[in-house]
Amino acid sequence: GKGKKTHSPRDEEPVRKKRSTRGQASGEGGSSQQQPP
Repeated sequence: GKGKKTHSPRDEEPVRKKRSTRGQASGEGGSSQQQPP
């Protein structure tokens, strides 16, 4: 279970959401930040 901690789905979810919101917010103007995918 040591590898599970490093590759935790919870750790990847927030990182992905932050990346998506940041890229969309840049193009939409921050509207994506309140309405994530």
